Amino acid sequence: MEESKNVWRNLNLKMKKCWLIKGAIGLIILLCFFTPPLIYGLIVKSKEMIMGSTPVIIIFIGIFGAYVMWVKLFYRRYSYAVTDEGVLIKRGILWKSFRTIPYGRIQHLSIDRGPIEQLLGLHNLNIFTAGTGSLGSSGMSKGMWGAEGYIPGLIEPEKLKAEIMKRVKPTALTSGLDEEKLSFESSIGILIEEAKKIRELLEKK
Repeated sequence: MEESKNVWRNLNLKMKKCWLIKGAIGLIILLCFFTPPLIYGLIVKSKEMIMGSTPVIIIFIGIFGAYVMWVKLFYRRYSYAVTDEGVLIKRGILWKSFRTIPYGRIQHLSIDRGPIEQLLGLHNLNIFTAGTGSLGSSGMSKGMWGAEGYIPGLIEPEKLKAEIMKRVKPTALTSGLDEEKLSFESSIGILIEEAKKIRELLEKK
């Protein structure tokens, strides 16, 4: 299926807010570690100590501004599609990723949500295949323990999960029938070969 014919779905707008909140919390924690003079200056009301921490505050404001821009771009370029061939996921700004997960490889799906997602009413859907583990999610880890597919910011994850599983089950069933057919045909071939050998031996006698 060509990419232009796929029905791409964007993430929920709340996911953008979720990333921004997580980034803000992370920067606040770093700010507390790197600017103890500012905290102490605010407590004792020392203007000199507060002014001395101003450059650091400006740098952190610049970092957060860049992070806000990154979130906006990353959100726009994160989308997914449920097609006849499999689940498609594309994302990335500088390093773009386009992943196709065939239904025949999908083992199971899991739903998780962190504290910020719970506040915003969001869920994350993880897609595990035969080549990946069953712990964690691709949002937290990669490699053998991460999910191969990760779709964040879902309001009703069960609907998407059911939509994917409807396509997974027929694919798995068809795959199983094909394997049984090949096994049966292979067994018949072996029996025919053995019968030919027995016939040759009888004719020689």
